[in-house]
Amino acid sequence: MRKLIVSLFVLAIVSGCSQGMGNHSHDQIKNSGGYCKDCSVGYVDGKEVKCSSCYEMKKDKTGWCEGCKAGMVNGKKTSCKGCVDSAKSGEKCKSCKG
Repeated sequence: MRKLIVSLFVLAIVSGCSQGMGNHSHDQIKNSGGYCKDCSVGYVDGKEVKCSSCYEMKKDKTGWCEGCKAGMVNGKKTSCKGCVDSAKSGEKCKSCKG
């Protein structure tokens, strides 16, 4: 019984997410895309993304990352949050007139 408990404990530790181990490998995430909150790493189009907000932005091709102060509108990078907000609302950007 003791061996069973120890084995289950070891299995639980190994099945957690970690670099190169666990219930998914980073190669699998890298190839298929995805984000691992435990490891704080994601992949979009095979490129590593460390920030979850940037991951969502790059995956959706439109969005804003407050931490990085970076945005994307229809797949084009922008440093204007107003342009991102405008893209979502369908209005012209009032911040930079873009």
